Amino acid sequence: MSASIDTVRTDTTNREADAPDQRKLDVSELDPDRVADYARETDAMLYFERKGGRTYLVAR
Repeated sequence: MSASIDTVRTDTTNREADAPDQRKLDVSELDPDRVADYARETDAMLYFERKGGRTYLVAR
C-alpha cells in the first residue's frame, strides 16, 4: 500500500504485537481513501503497523 494516510487517532502507549486487546486489519490491498474513511468513522484508538511487507491498521 502506497499512500499518505493521516492517522486519525493514535495511541502509542501500547504497541506490543501480542497485546490481547488489539485487533489487526490487513489494509495492504485497500484503497487508502477507504482506509482513512474507516478510521475516521471509528472511535477506537488506531495506528498503522508495517510487518513483513504488509500494512495493518491496529485498533485497541
